[in-house]
Amino acid sequence: MASRPSLEVSLTRAEPVWCARRESCRGAPQTKGLYPANTPLYSLTLKRDKSKISVCGDCFDHYKFKNSTIVTERVENQAPGGGRVGGHVVKGDVHIHKNVAAAQRHRVFLHFPKRSRFVPSGPHVVASNGNYNPEQYAAAQSRMRGRAMATSVHTGYTGAVTTCLVYQPPKGIRLQMLEKCSVTFRDIPVGIGYSQLLDTCFQNILPVYQTTIHVEMVDVNAVPLDVTAESNLIRPHFFKPAKDGIALVFNAKAKPCVVQLQVTSTWHSGYVRWTNEMEEEEIGHEEEAAGLKRKPTHSVRPQPRKRTKPAETKTLYADLTSIAGPFHAAPTSVSTSSPSPSLPSLSHAHAGVEVEPSTSPPNASAAAAAEVIAPHVLARALSRSTKATPEEARQLAQVRTFPVDLHMVKLLRLALLIELTNSGLPKLDTRFDPPSRCMLTIDNSVSEVGGFKTACFGTIATSPFASKLDKICAKQAYDKDHKVLTSLAQLEVLQDELMTHQWANALLILVYAHIATVREGIIGDGYTFWKPKLKVPKVRFAEAGLAIEQGVAGRAKVYMVEERITGPFKKFIHNGSARLSQSAQSDPVIAFLAFTQHAQYVLSNGMAFVSDYQGGAQSGSSDAVILSDPQLISDPKLGDIFAGGNVPSAFYNFCEEHVCNSFCTDFRLIPLDKFVPVDQ
Repeated sequence: MASRPSLEVSLTRAEPVWCARRESCRGAPQTKGLYPANTPLYSLTLKRDKSKISVCGDCFDHYKFKNSTIVTERVENQAPGGGRVGGHVVKGDVHIHKNVAAAQRHRVFLHFPKRSRFVPSGPHVVASNGNYNPEQYAAAQSRMRGRAMATSVHTGYTGAVTTCLVYQPPKGIRLQMLEKCSVTFRDIPVGIGYSQLLDTCFQNILPVYQTTIHVEMVDVNAVPLDVTAESNLIRPHFFKPAKDGIALVFNAKAKPCVVQLQVTSTWHSGYVRWTNEMEEEEIGHEEEAAGLKRKPTHSVRPQPRKRTKPAETKTLYADLTSIAGPFHAAPTSVSTSSPSPSLPSLSHAHAGVEVEPSTSPPNASAAAAAEVIAPHVLARALSRSTKATPEEARQLAQVRTFPVDLHMVKLLRLALLIELTNSGLPKLDTRFDPPSRCMLTIDNSVSEVGGFKTACFGTIATSPFASKLDKICAKQAYDKDHKVLTSLAQLEVLQDELMTHQWANALLILVYAHIATVREGIIGDGYTFWKPKLKVPKVRFAEAGLAIEQGVAGRAKVYMVEERITGPFKKFIHNGSARLSQSAQSDPVIAFLAFTQHAQYVLSNGMAFVSDYQGGAQSGSSDAVILSDPQLISDPKLGDIFAGGNVPSAFYNFCEEHVCNSFCTDFRLIPLDKFVPVDQ
């Protein structure tokens, strides 16, 4: 018997949250400001109309330095025990002493975190870490101690938990419950760990199993941030502030805490297909039973009517793990009287009942004698023969397959790219390989909108990529009114984008060459077992090209075609600034990409570096990161070059905003404050 496939779910306790910047969100532009549940939101006040907005941490770090906003102290969706430092962080001893003196006169709060300063004309003042003066800091510490005592790990309090299976609709935002599958169980310790909570929820919602089901995190938009195996997710739900407003007390009247187990969209689509097959099998049993009833009997006395026993495989919850993706294993039936049908593979789009084509005109009398149709089955089929909806009509034209001439970008080393660029050859010869004819299939029903381009997904018949995968992402540029540009304008804009892509790839290869040179030098000095503090990640740019539709005179469409990134997509570093948020600095991939900017700036003699790093893994199980849509930040003295994301302020502020990390020191980069470019 084949092993059961794993039930892929993720856990969430609340609805996702939105950044007020939506499409302009600096932390999650690919999801239009949608963040996982329990993500902290920070409050800003707009000066123009005094309205308050709630933004994510990345937007807060960016806009708190702007003159158009005022920082407030209110923090939303923040668990007790932490606070974000508000206000402008001043620089220099003069400003610090000025603020200390003002704080002594009770005019302003202190704005510099975790520092101690002496004032020549006054007493010693200790700055707090929560935008507080010393008295407020003591009160906050007392409040935190009381809450920590109330929510101690060793508490014996228990509460009720409601567990339900949910799924994300294809075009919806809110999670929907799966077949009203919900169960409430009591006497759960409020300090239960994350892994034990998942195991308990599964054991209660799937009682037919005796072993723990393997769990995978598959949907980043539904997984709480900073989840560890022993983190206490449900504890705060069962406590409330005391009358003094400082400590927390156990709330005996708290409603059950809802724990949602979210299945993947692939799992849900296969589940729906499986239930349809079960229904078809039920109809077949009913038709067979109806046919047996109508068989003539030789006895004059009518036989007593026998009630058919329903098939036990109708129970939809009989074997939930066997209908988890990828649907290659046959389900394990709870009953042995009527085996369940094998679950179909997702690669078959029309798995189900097979219909034999008719090659001759039907004989009405023969058909009536051979078939006996139950009335309720006929009524069900007729009720499902509804008219086509506008959405179903549009779906017929959403998927297009057409021939294209694909011009793949030459991904070269920097030295060879410089040689070709300075050779005087036509630009097309230096940027693109000779065109190849391919068949492109694009599904326009699913698209995403970025800062400058819109993207659709599809496949390519003859894969031009080194990986030989056929999944692609087709992009087109649009104007400020979000209207897709004409084909002629696409040829101009997308060529600039692909040229930027080519130079960004060359500069990234240059960084890896520098890493290899430094490593060989250190090993050559006798440090045979030397290795950097952090592992160097595998990062590369996606293979890309320019696709021009063929066979359509005057109406040919133009696309920028790239390898499709099927893993979670993430914005690593923005093109407008090299400043990283506190959470981003702890990410090893982001730290490495920040190091590449430092290396590219130094190795290019202070003339250019790559920014707007974004991408993800080519698949969910791959550890290599594929980057897409880069921007090249160059010295404004070189002219108006590369794509529209070449922001001059990002170049001028780079040396101040970049913060060196362990990669910069391990691979011996000169600090930016000591770097002096060679005169040209």
